[in-house]
Amino acid sequence: WAVLIGIDDYEHASRLNGAVKDALDVRDYLLGSLHVPQEHIRTLTNGDATRKRILDTLYTFLRDNDNIERGDAVLVYFAGHGTTYPSPSTECPSETVEAILPRDRGSSRFPTGKRTPDISDREIQLFMGELRDAKSENITVILDCCFSAGSSN
Repeated sequence: WAVLIGIDDYEHASRLNGAVKDALDVRDYLLGSLHVPQEHIRTLTNGDATRKRILDTLYTFLRDNDNIERGDAVLVYFAGHGTTYPSPSTECPSETVEAILPRDRGSSRFPTGKRTPDISDREIQLFMGELRDAKSENITVILDCCFSAGSSN
């Protein structure tokens, strides 16, 4: 089971070259070499890789998927921009937040004018814990982006 995300074309960040190709290459490897069934793979690229679509896909296609059995292998692959910024927590002011950038980050899509946030390492860690508890400990996450070294184990 795999969710593959590749973003070259951002609304409010510099364009990348190769992130979409990398995600599609991973998909082709899973299909061709590992014989993963097509229906076990979701690929989100460019315009499909909004914050809402990424999170919805992770939760509905992986965590809430009744077809995934305990122990099945799960892959989450992200190729795109990553970032880091100081933690807003007053308890640990020296810590940083690392995040992946969805395509629509920084866009004003809310009625309040609030901008679309990045997907933080805290959100990813929460999802991974829920996925582990619900489905499998056999989870591989590949973050092909800047600032990915500090991501949770």
